[in-house]
Amino acid sequence: MATVSQLTKILSERLKEPLATVRQKLRQLQDDGLLPVASGRAVPHVDEHHIALAIFAVLAAPNVKEATRTAQLYADLRENGMVEISVAASLDDQVNRAARHLAGDYLATVIGLTYDQISNDASTVPTFRPYHANAIYEVCTNWPEFYASIPLFDDHGSPDGLCTTRFHETTPLAGHWQNDVKRSVSFSGIVLFYVVRDIIRADEATAKDVKSELRSIAEMAKNLPNTPDDIQAFNARKNEIIGALENVAASLAGDDDGTDDAA
Repeated sequence: MATVSQLTKILSERLKEPLATVRQKLRQLQDDGLLPVASGRAVPHVDEHHIALAIFAVLAAPNVKEATRTAQLYADLRENGMVEISVAASLDDQVNRAARHLAGDYLATVIGLTYDQISNDASTVPTFRPYHANAIYEVCTNWPEFYASIPLFDDHGSPDGLCTTRFHETTPLAGHWQNDVKRSVSFSGIVLFYVVRDIIRADEATAKDVKSELRSIAEMAKNLPNTPDDIQAFNARKNEIIGALENVAASLAGDDDGTDDAA
């Protein structure tokens, strides 16, 4: 999937949060080991679980210092056992298992299903559509709670009910409502679709750029002197190739030095 740098820009744009804030929160997740960190020239890519953690941090963390604690807290919320499914057989077994465990696993699962559906351009219409316009994901911001409502469809593509799932702490949810007004951030399945689509496009663009650079480097390597008799010319070509490879590594890493945080 995408690099952390690419994910930062995508979440900022699609979740309508300031780029500098998103970058700082995700960098905090990196510092605390929840997101991968580059090692030398090796630039790791995020997976669906990383994306789920990042979404919780961006939407629910009140500040940068709380990013890691908040992301982990929301990811570890347990399903309360009140899953309402009109036709249980329509729900994919993988999602069915994830829905009955942790919020982070559930969100990661629907992200993965959306990624597979978009990238594979499947001809079959799925019965469980987490990226549908009528799908709703709600992150409560004044107590730990995550809610998802995802449409179900029959084999003919006709609406067939909703799969609604709520995750919260072991404390009874009703206890939060006695003295509080609930505040939350919601996003639709369309937003999820755009996030995943942008990740796929970023990945494809990076691969295309790297292939182009590597072809250029291969051409440079072909033009190296046959013998190192002309040491100066040989070293110049060798250093040019090394520089080009370093540029490829930098393009994979993105602008992780944060120099554009002022945006």
